Amino acid sequence: MKLKQIIDAFKLKVLSEGPEDMEVVIANVNRCGMNLGGFYGHFDERRVQIIGKAEHALLETFSPDEYQRAMVTLLDKEIPGIILTNDLTLSDEVIDYARKSRKWILSTERETSDYLIDQALYLQNQLAPSITIHGVLLDLFGIGVLIKGDSGIGKSVTAIELIRRGHLFVADDVVIVKKLSSHLLVGEPQQLTKNLIECRGVGIVNVNSLFGKSAVRQSATIDMIIGLHKWDDEKNYKGIGEVIETETLMGVELPVINIPVKPGQLVPTSIIEIGALNLRQNQMGYNTARELLKSVRSMMSPGA
Repeated sequence: MKLKQIIDAFKLKVLSEGPEDMEVVIANVNRCGMNLGGFYGHFDERRVQIIGKAEHALLETFSPDEYQRAMVTLLDKEIPGIILTNDLTLSDEVIDYARKSRKWILSTERETSDYLIDQALYLQNQLAPSITIHGVLLDLFGIGVLIKGDSGIGKSVTAIELIRRGHLFVADDVVIVKKLSSHLLVGEPQQLTKNLIECRGVGIVNVNSLFGKSAVRQSATIDMIIGLHKWDDEKNYKGIGEVIETETLMGVELPVINIPVKPGQLVPTSIIEIGALNLRQNQMGYNTARELLKSVRSMMSPGA
């Protein structure tokens, strides 16, 4: 992403302007106190450099020549830019050198820790690997449920019924899935179709207008998948066991509930609700199927 996007997002003051197309490619930043002191081992030039009160206090202990040399050495690296927090600034000589070298030096009045948390979350979201998936994403009881299935099988109608029952809508048709960590997936809508859902026979529905702002979320974690499939008479859909079906999405394993749908049949939304509640219960350490099997085995064991 462009550094200019960060400047605009956080309303940073520009002390020295660099190239318009400067890219930030990594979410991590660097508090550069050790580097100002002369140590550049394992220095990552891809990181935005942060100067807070501690780094600024270190600079003030230097002589004018040491101060200039420390900052010029940092500015001569191929860094995206420097951000000063707490409304701090640098010497006129350093600012002049940065302007001549076309290096970004920016400033914010916010405290260092407060600013770093917000920027880290922003960059993590903006730079996260992402894919688009055909489906519907909703929030049921705090569980992010991604409904998938062939076109026309009833995903959107099912979603509308769940919204009508008080659950929260996130995205329809195209879901942007971002991987924010090794085990965390977050889904959000495309800007063009935000708040919109298509219902066959009715047309496009604005969930925000029809159900109110409280029925919509801007994004949600993806915790489970509901797979809608055409009914197959040759399959046995009954069964019980501890093993939960899973699907791997962007390297994250997610539990899956596959629901067979007969032609003309509405998807029983209660099954999806129970699936979400059951997953939340599993996350808290209780597995209903496991407990039932334990009871059955106990009854069947000798001497029971």
